[in-house]
Amino acid sequence: MKKVSFFIIVNFVVAIFSQDLLSGYPPAIDLPYEDIQTVTGFLRMTYQGKKTSELPEWSLENFVEDKKSSATGGIWKNNTKKRFVIAYHGKKSFIRAEQDLIEATPNYNLQGKIDRQAFDIEKSLHEKLSSSLNPENKSEYEYIFTGYGLGGSVAALAASRFVSTYKLSENQVKIINFSSSKIGDEVFTKSLYEKLPLTNILHFHRHLDIDFGASTKHVGTPIEITITEGVIDTVSHIFTKLPRRTLEIGTATAGFYALSNYLPYLNHSNSQNNYLVGCATGLALTLMGAYDFFTCTDIPSDDLVTRAFCYTQTRNKTGVNLSEAGKIWMLFGSRT
Repeated sequence: MKKVSFFIIVNFVVAIFSQDLLSGYPPAIDLPYEDIQTVTGFLRMTYQGKKTSELPEWSLENFVEDKKSSATGGIWKNNTKKRFVIAYHGKKSFIRAEQDLIEATPNYNLQGKIDRQAFDIEKSLHEKLSSSLNPENKSEYEYIFTGYGLGGSVAALAASRFVSTYKLSENQVKIINFSSSKIGDEVFTKSLYEKLPLTNILHFHRHLDIDFGASTKHVGTPIEITITEGVIDTVSHIFTKLPRRTLEIGTATAGFYALSNYLPYLNHSNSQNNYLVGCATGLALTLMGAYDFFTCTDIPSDDLVTRAFCYTQTRNKTGVNLSEAGKIWMLFGSRT
């Protein structure tokens, strides 16, 4: 009798523990910033084509390339943390033509239409990566999909396929994207949020990250990076080691100066200050062009990603809606 009772208690404890393990995944918005940095690191490796793992306890499971589009995908695994990171990189277009859309239902069990280019890449990479990513044998693992540029859309579609194919616990699948292209129409976005809510989809993007001509939507909690932050990040990590505060003041001053000269130009096109206005406007456009050039071909530094993420976390915990928590109103401003 005592042995029976003992086994009943043991099984009960194991069951409770297993249940807690499977349902105890935090949403993406509640992850520690160190985990966000880890994901960003693997995304950089994918962007750079590094077929290795530079972090302890992490192993590279697979790394593939879609030769037609030059997009890449990699899978990293941590047996200690019970976590997979699936990273995709695709080129970021400055100006996009109207997208070719197809129905999402046959492929992802979701409603609405999606970008055909992203679908073609995801399908190609899925065929090569799927053998390394089977949750039926790793049901207790957490799966984080991440992507940059067009790779962000690919990551979102891969996660959509994943949650539609396998029965997983709440918060077990997450998406963390950077400057992602737009992925699907409004119907698709709403359908995706039914399976992956805003709390599990983060989208770090530039303040003026406009996708001209696209009829589709970005997905996820928007976490904005301002012009000032982007320029500072580029300058401080490529050209110089000046203090961040010095760069903030200089960039903000130049931006406001150009803007103050540009606004009168809109109402007084024949004013005698047109030459000065033209120079100031040219300076502003040059700065923005340089910012676009660097930030569209690179991923933000850990410092910038951490500050933007923690800013969003803090505002969300104080009651700010997730769709607004990551936004900053000052075009040339920055977070302290």
